[in-house]
Amino acid sequence: YLRPSPLGVDAEYAWNFLGCEGENVTIFDIEGGWEVSHADFPSFVFQSGNTDDPDFREHGTAVVGQMVAVKNNYGITGIANKAKIGAVSFFDGGVTNAIGLAISKAKKGDVVLLELQARGPGSGDSCECNCGQFEQIPMEYWQSNYDIIETAVKRGVIVITPAGNGSMDLEA
Repeated sequence: YLRPSPLGVDAEYAWNFLGCEGENVTIFDIEGGWEVSHADFPSFVFQSGNTDDPDFREHGTAVVGQMVAVKNNYGITGIANKAKIGAVSFFDGGVTNAIGLAISKAKKGDVVLLELQARGPGSGDSCECNCGQFEQIPMEYWQSNYDIIETAVKRGVIVITPAGNGSMDLEA
């Protein structure tokens, strides 16, 4: 993922430019679990809720590692390996509250990664692939989430959400 396309995002090239390793940025990851004491991780600057749910720990850890794993002599290196990381679990208070909390902590230029999606309206289609996530859509479909995300973006916070795992045409 660090190398040029099609194998990655060419992070190793980007690191030649000032600020391209995530300096002065905090990434707030909204998920259900992480191995926060992982040897490749920087110290988490913020944690909220149950950060150790076993059903989500591996996925959350993998994503955080790809983003911010420190550059050292072992393990992996994150794309933004000098960024700070915060973890906000959606288990304590729900998704909308987790989004609001992460965004309330973020400053202009920070990133909120919403690693969640949910089943949306039925499409009438039949599942052909990835049926466990079929018809799931981004969380901003629901107005309360959309409003919080829109406010954050207007403040200069970068919000990232999944869009394709549910095999839905989001234009429809």
